[in-house]
Amino acid sequence: PYRVTARGEIRKGALSSNGLVTLAGDLTLNESLALLSRQELIWTERLQGEDLKESRRVWSLWGLAYRPLGSSTVSTLMKLEWKDDEDPGGAGVMNTPGRDRRLIATAEGIWTPSARVEVGGRYSFRRAKRTDPLGIAAGGYTANTTADYVGAKGEVALFGPFAVRLDLRLLNERLSRTREWDVAPSVLLEMPGGIRLQGGYRFGSLQDPDFAVRSGKGAFLNIGTRVSENLIKDLAGFWRDRLAGAH
Repeated sequence: PYRVTARGEIRKGALSSNGLVTLAGDLTLNESLALLSRQELIWTERLQGEDLKESRRVWSLWGLAYRPLGSSTVSTLMKLEWKDDEDPGGAGVMNTPGRDRRLIATAEGIWTPSARVEVGGRYSFRRAKRTDPLGIAAGGYTANTTADYVGAKGEVALFGPFAVRLDLRLLNERLSRTREWDVAPSVLLEMPGGIRLQGGYRFGSLQDPDFAVRSGKGAFLNIGTRVSENLIKDLAGFWRDRLAGAH
């Protein structure tokens, strides 16, 4: 009824060093409920000139999965994420040096009426706080922002190893009242050994480190593996490989 995995990694170099610690697990409460969690810490040290720059990222995720008793076609997940990025290179949401802290609440559902059809939807709310001690003439500043994210996807198997897929994503920044979106139709090819090729074209300008990791207008090609209800029977296993998400 439970599963726990852990991973640790340290790399040392003359110009940069980094480390990673990950702890993940899930607990099956009953046939309809499962609790999932993932904790991650990443740190990096980079030598820039004579200065040693340090960056750190903490990611904590907790999710509660639900599937109606006696049903195998509908699966839902409520999850809460906390991300704390401290990076002088400015790789966070607001893309400036400093520290990003984000709280993200998500509700996601996947409907698989048959082995050939899958439909999914997701809504997320994000509250972000940006602190830059070196900004505003070194007096420092703090900025807050909130955003709504809506995503939808549909996939239909055609003939043989081929399938078609459509992804739609919309991000609404409440403070600036700006909206970004993208639409990505694609064709999928199932290869022997569980390998899956996905090629298509993405329209739209949406780019975001939380909701649009794979982004950018133009043609794309992804190589991965398929997570299928035919392969993973239990509720916790169904969501386990989807937590990190291919956004």
